[in-house]
Amino acid sequence: MSALGKRLISAALFLPLFIYILAKGTPFYFFVLVFVAACLALYEFYSFNITLLTKELKLFGFLWGTFILIAAYMGDFSQMSGIIAGGVILLFLIRLLRGKELSGVINETAFLCLSVLYVVFLLSYLVLLRGLHYGHLWILFLFFITWGGDTAAYFSGVHLGKKRLYPEISPKKSVEGWIGGFFGGITGGLFFKVFFFPHVAFFDCILMAAIIGIVGPLGDLTESMMKRSSNIKDSGGLIPGHGGFLDRLDSIMFSAPVLYYFAVMRYGLEG
Repeated sequence: MSALGKRLISAALFLPLFIYILAKGTPFYFFVLVFVAACLALYEFYSFNITLLTKELKLFGFLWGTFILIAAYMGDFSQMSGIIAGGVILLFLIRLLRGKELSGVINETAFLCLSVLYVVFLLSYLVLLRGLHYGHLWILFLFFITWGGDTAAYFSGVHLGKKRLYPEISPKKSVEGWIGGFFGGITGGLFFKVFFFPHVAFFDCILMAAIIGIVGPLGDLTESMMKRSSNIKDSGGLIPGHGGFLDRLDSIMFSAPVLYYFAVMRYGLEG
């Protein structure tokens, strides 16, 4: 089966469930969905350097990330900041108590902090978004922009792509694909605004779709850069035709914080 066929089958299986949980489920159900995705993505990130972290440190990373997500679900950003700071301190305390193999301390602690902050903390903004007024619509707005951009980027890259965007990191991505994805994201955002999200202003829709059209691909390139440095092609194979959870969420991880702060500053904090 072709890669496109696998993509379509995976989308047909996962998208209805995702949209149903957002549209009909409570914020708690969405929290559980993000929690599962974050744990799987964190597990995939650990595979970038399999031998670096002990099982105990990996478990600490999962627990640290869990408390960050719980704080996000509670809508308490100051508590999230405290958990991040406390986690850093506790991590070094754990490493001090082990007191062996000191030559790898910086690599271990840096990699673990990066894994939790990059994967879990950035994904926690999806939980924060869900807690806003019209939170489910803000999240669908984000995903419609991302889906529209990804779809347009794929087809414009396949049929028009000639100039490589960043060949050292992602040889298949093209400038033409990025341009197509940029306008595809705006189209996806406008479609969702017109039919499902009249609460967002027309100009705001275009502005946010344009910003996400720039920030999202940066997230994609960032993950590709880290995979390339680790000699890994895909972060995982749990989603046929799409790779791993990190491969599907890399753009969202960069875009969700941007949209959250825009929604808060432009439309207020009411939950």
